[in-house]
Amino acid sequence: MAILVSSMGEHETERWSRVANLLQTEYGSVVMHFGEGNNQNVDYKKFLYNERDGALFDYDFKGHLLDMYDNLGDELHHFIDMYSRVGYPGRLRDRYASLPYHEYAHYFYILLDKFSDIILSQGISLVVFDASPMLGVDYALYVAAKCLNVKTLFFFGSQFPSRSFVGTSLEIFGKCDGEKRNNAPEIRINKGFTFHWHYMAQRGSHFWKALNIIIRAYGKGCLKACRKGRIKAHILAWLHDMAMGLRNRIYHHDEKRYCHMLSTSDFEKPFIYFPLHLQPEQTTSSLGGKYVDQILAVEKLAKKLPAGWKIYVKENPKQTGFMRGPLFFKRLLGIEKVVLVDRKVPTNSLMQYAKMIATIVGTAGYEAVCGGRPVITFGSAWYRDLPGIYPYEDNLNIESIMSSYVYQEDALKLALTRVVENAYPVVSSYYSQKDPGYNEDDNDQALAQLVHEHYMVG
Repeated sequence: MAILVSSMGEHETERWSRVANLLQTEYGSVVMHFGEGNNQNVDYKKFLYNERDGALFDYDFKGHLLDMYDNLGDELHHFIDMYSRVGYPGRLRDRYASLPYHEYAHYFYILLDKFSDIILSQGISLVVFDASPMLGVDYALYVAAKCLNVKTLFFFGSQFPSRSFVGTSLEIFGKCDGEKRNNAPEIRINKGFTFHWHYMAQRGSHFWKALNIIIRAYGKGCLKACRKGRIKAHILAWLHDMAMGLRNRIYHHDEKRYCHMLSTSDFEKPFIYFPLHLQPEQTTSSLGGKYVDQILAVEKLAKKLPAGWKIYVKENPKQTGFMRGPLFFKRLLGIEKVVLVDRKVPTNSLMQYAKMIATIVGTAGYEAVCGGRPVITFGSAWYRDLPGIYPYEDNLNIESIMSSYVYQEDALKLALTRVVENAYPVVSSYYSQKDPGYNEDDNDQALAQLVHEHYMVG
């Protein structure tokens, strides 16, 4: 059987090149590698949209999935959302203006046709992703595999050392299969709503960050451009980034116009706390499904509120102007029961006084349930099987949840232990530099063994 490995980014591609070699030498697997660099079987960069040439790969229509196109409207929507982040402000490598809708659609169907032909012509029986598909091109590969009933496998880093969650489908990610794959350390429940996640660390002023990026990127880039006669392109790119910086400043100004500081009486009212996700990001783009549109989740939640309840919405502290245009605020604040809370209001206070917390798949849900608050999730969260987590359904009844929910620390600890034991003893690319027990050779061996034993045998 043949495997197609998809990895995005230089570090991830290097890792999976090593794992692919192990699969070939130790297990005799036939491996194609879809990664970054000319030495890969399929070069990821050639599949990125290019304004002048469109796609940089040869294309001849095959039509393997033509009969399914009419049923892929949701997938097209997800693809457009995901691919729009490839050139979002701050990523200097792949800079372009947003495409017209129909150009996105053409691109999506070309990728589907191309990937389905690669899968069928090469006899691919498993497609492995280094992370859950989230950048558009990898998602088109995922959709092609699903349409052809080819197995898929992706990795999601966890907050638990030397462990990763592994998924086979975006829709059912987070559901425990009950198998014990490692011995969990002693689980301690943090009930104080004070978690310190490394990815939430602040990085200083947007202005100084942007200036630093421009100096570093364009200082070297302009010297190369002088030699290659591409000064015009670099000047336009610099102006583009300056415009994006201005847009971020406008966004923060708009947000401050609508935000509220809360008084003591505001905390005494019944409310659901809804912390917004940073966007674009893997959590919403990949695991949120249709609720990548976070306001849709807020709108649905508002329809379920008991009389007199409010939804306190707070922006992510790292959010920029991307996906936060003027109509975002107009639509959000058009919901009568919503209060947009100032970022300065402490998160732990909001969680402490909230009746419930709602999130797409954010770690805020995990923090809240540890602190004894019921949580409504709208996407595929890794903690979805913990007691106190209520995936959103059309028949969801908030009053019923509040009357039946009882916080039981022992039950929560037991369920969390099962979740951790159900994870795989491997480290994802993102967490490799932050895991104290990480060993590159051992981890590569574990990844190869995981792919072979669990997804290739039989």
